[in-house]
Amino acid sequence: MKRLTGLPLYLLVLALLLPTPLWAAAGKVVIAAGDVFAVNAQNQRRLLQRRDNVFEGDTLITGANSNLQLRLEDNAILALRANSQLRISDYQGEQVVMELLTGGFRTI
Repeated sequence: MKRLTGLPLYLLVLALLLPTPLWAAAGKVVIAAGDVFAVNAQNQRRLLQRRDNVFEGDTLITGANSNLQLRLEDNAILALRANSQLRISDYQGEQVVMELLTGGFRTI
């Protein structure tokens, strides 16, 4: 039987300790037009583009003349209007807690 030692064991332990949002996406960007960002729970900001993942804990932000459309993992579509902020507080399949901080959105 081969023992795991060194780097592979370290990576396995690290992967198990990482928060779930790093590998379990709540949804995927379908359309990102204009200034569209996500800010994670650690306050790290990233530009969103088509096919990017969004995660539980992300705050989605659209600038002026911008919009964002997501397909969530349960196949729901979420459209965020310009000048909006929406936090995905909790995402557990079909049970979602979202907070609209500013602006407007619609979902199907």
